[in-house]
Amino acid sequence: MLKILINEPDAMFRKGMICFLKELFWIKLGRKCEYVTDFTPENIADADVIVLSLRQGERYICFPDLRARRKGIVIGLVDEADNYHKSPSCFADIIYILRRETLKEISQKITATWRSWLMSEGFSRYKTCSGCRYVTISPQQKEIMAGLYRGLSIQEIAIMLRVTYKTVAAQKYVVMRKYSLKNDHDLLHFLGILRDKSITRLFL
Repeated sequence: MLKILINEPDAMFRKGMICFLKELFWIKLGRKCEYVTDFTPENIADADVIVLSLRQGERYICFPDLRARRKGIVIGLVDEADNYHKSPSCFADIIYILRRETLKEISQKITATWRSWLMSEGFSRYKTCSGCRYVTISPQQKEIMAGLYRGLSIQEIAIMLRVTYKTVAAQKYVVMRKYSLKNDHDLLHFLGILRDKSITRLFL
């Protein structure tokens, strides 16, 4: 019995993924599945398949929860394809699936990844974050992002940091490019993700 952990906030999409994976693993791979949705270290360690809903920019940040993994594969559900940066070490073996891909395309990706995992010699556990290539930002960018998240204008942040308006605006867009954020809505949403995850080594 395979254990599948699905971390997807959209109840309808989550239900659809459960039905799809249940059929895929039974018909194509001959394995029955059970599902859990509590994203705990115990469930992460026990899961054969982990499905993560990743919002814009989230694939480039540290995801320490995944260090509890002991086996299996990770599927990342994303809205847009993006090969601008490499994913961090915790996502080293992740397979990204676009939400708009056809069921046939998704099925082929998952099947190939699962079979590759079965043929591998074992799971390489993440022993350290040393040398991880997650995307980082400078101390000045951290201060600017914190100001934007608090609702300050670019002019107010410039005055607070004693820099020019152009410097603040330029650094804002540098950060947006780093995380492939398309607009201010994406940026603020992304900053909220970091706050919820308490990723203080990035900012906030």
